[in-house]
Amino acid sequence: MAMINQFPRVSRVSLLSSVFPPGSLRSRLPDHYKQRHLDKLNNLPDVLHQVPYEAKYRLDAETGFRLSIQDPPVRTLRPPMFDRVLFGGERVIDGYHKPSPKNKDRHGPFSIIDEHMHKKIPRFWFPEYKVEMFFSEILNEYLMIPVTDSTLDQIDKCAGFDFYILKTKERNLDSRLGECLKKRMNAKLIYNEPGPADDPGRRVEIMEKYKDLIIPEDRAEWLGLTLQEACAKQMAIEAQAQERIVVPLKYLLAKQIFDEVKAVTFDPSIEDDDDNFIGRMFKSKK
Repeated sequence: MAMINQFPRVSRVSLLSSVFPPGSLRSRLPDHYKQRHLDKLNNLPDVLHQVPYEAKYRLDAETGFRLSIQDPPVRTLRPPMFDRVLFGGERVIDGYHKPSPKNKDRHGPFSIIDEHMHKKIPRFWFPEYKVEMFFSEILNEYLMIPVTDSTLDQIDKCAGFDFYILKTKERNLDSRLGECLKKRMNAKLIYNEPGPADDPGRRVEIMEKYKDLIIPEDRAEWLGLTLQEACAKQMAIEAQAQERIVVPLKYLLAKQIFDEVKAVTFDPSIEDDDDNFIGRMFKSKK
C-alpha cells in the first residue's frame, strides 16, 4: 500500500504548458531554440552547491533501528544580475542557519524542519566572486568579467577561456553574457575573421584550432535571446517572408478590373448604344 505522502515526480516543464502553446507565435520558433530554452527551464547547472551523503540510512543510537537520512536539495535563487557575470552555474543559496548546541559559532544552511527548540534564522549565501581579466584570441580583445573559483576551475579544465565559452552548454554558462560571447565567437569563425586583422597566418592557426566547435549560422544567431526577443525576431522573419511572396500578374490585373468595376454604378436612364455600350451603361460616381 502506497503511503499518502508519496507523490509522483513531476517535471517543471510539464507544469508550464503555456510556454509554447500550439498555434501561437512561440510554437513557430526554431526547434533548436525551443530545446535549449526548455533545457534551461527544466535542468539546473551541473555545479554542486552541496556534497551529497553517500549513505542512505543511519542507525539510531537508542533504539538501533535503521532510519533514512534526509538529504533534500539546496534551494537556490538566480537574480537577473547573474546575466552580466560568469559564475559557472553558482547561484544564491536560500536557507537557514542556527547555532549548534555544542559549538555556538558553527553555522550552516538547513532546509529541513528541525526541532522547535532550535531556532532557525533565514539567511542567504552569495557566491564569492572576483573580477578577472581574460584575453580572447578569437575576438582579439581583453575582457574584465566577474567570475568565481568554480568558473576558473572550469576554464582551466577546458584549457582556455575561448574553449570554455564554446564547449560549455548554455545552461551551465547560466548567463546571457556567456551566450552573447559564444555568439560573437561563432560569427568570427563562420566569416573566417578570428584574431588580428593584420596577421593572416595567425587567423589560419585560430581557425584550425576551433574549427570543430563552430555552430551553424542559423543556430548561432539565436543565442543570447530571451523568449520575447526570439518572438520579435520570428515576427520579423515571417514579415520578410511575406514580402518575398510573388503574386501572379493575372491576379493583379483581375483585382484591378474588379476595383474599377466596383467604383462605377449602373444608370438605367441612359439608352443603349451599340457604339458606346460600356460608356452609356455605366456612369462614374461623383
